[in-house]
Amino acid sequence: MDDGRRPPRRALFSDGRRGMRASWHADRGLAVLSLWQEDLCVGTFTLPAEDARRLAAFLNGHAGAGHGPSSDGHPGDGHGQARRAG
Repeated sequence: MDDGRRPPRRALFSDGRRGMRASWHADRGLAVLSLWQEDLCVGTFTLPAEDARRLAAFLNGHAGAGHGPSSDGHPGDGHGQARRAG
């Protein structure tokens, strides 16, 4: 039972055409991201806890930054495109 002090273990997102479901599996130390078209799962991605923290930091760092280049000057970062790790 959820006592209200922990974040939910699942979240749903939609872009109007597709859905994305995220679920946290603490016992396995990972998140599972799945893409849905209506009631059909069309793809999944398993994200280990460390990578989930990196993704959260990336999104938090850019979510309020507007739609321009990132503060480190890399074009594209403010437009929903991730840079390649180098």
